[in-house]
Amino acid sequence: MKNPSTQYKKLRRVTQKAISGYKMINPGDRVIVGLSGGPDSFTLLHMLNEYKKYIFNEFEISALNVDLGFKGNTENLKKIFVFCKERDITFHTVKTDIKKLALAPDAKKNPCFICSLNRRKEIYNFAFKNSFSKIAYGHHQDDIIETLLINILFGRKIDTMYPVQEVFSGDIKIIRPFSLAPEHLVKSVAKEINTPQTKKLCPVDGDTRRDKIKNIIKELQKSEPFANIKRNIFRALSNNSLNFPEFRSDFDT
Repeated sequence: MKNPSTQYKKLRRVTQKAISGYKMINPGDRVIVGLSGGPDSFTLLHMLNEYKKYIFNEFEISALNVDLGFKGNTENLKKIFVFCKERDITFHTVKTDIKKLALAPDAKKNPCFICSLNRRKEIYNFAFKNSFSKIAYGHHQDDIIETLLINILFGRKIDTMYPVQEVFSGDIKIIRPFSLAPEHLVKSVAKEINTPQTKKLCPVDGDTRRDKIKNIIKELQKSEPFANIKRNIFRALSNNSLNFPEFRSDFDT
């Protein structure tokens, strides 16, 4: 990228630091990126493609979108296809009826939980059937923090997302190259690289448990301006029994 901004360079640095520090990608890996159509996943795909060029194409990248079954997704898929084509990245899509499961009147679980669980299953199965060794998600540092609080408050467990996780008995690994990057940094770079504006099709978007947790953290930070709430939560992860790998970014979140 020509004349990248300071923010772009920061994200590139912490992304490379996470990939190297957590040993996320090895030569010969086949990496499938979960491309939801949001700015985070678009930005991750862009950054991994740049990283691939930097290390002389030692691994393969493809992208996968799980079509949840919402009407109007065709336009989103077209934008995703163009984004991938411009970067010479193979794009796959899997059609599902996950929407019906998540929004069913008699559903016993939170719709976001049902949707996330079934979407992950589709991605895992696709990766396994097509011999991908890594699944990359655009989850950032804020996602890790919020997931911890969601699990504590609603899931009755102390757990969160991890930079690297194994599935299928270790045959496939989930990687999160933005683990050390705060959300505001990812969003800033997303604007800089002009990620496509896709339609938000889910009726509960904007009123999820994650949105509520975001607001709680925001209000806490307002009431405690000298305490870096998010940084403290993230650093606490490596100071307990969760086995969260200790590896910190080189700038404040």
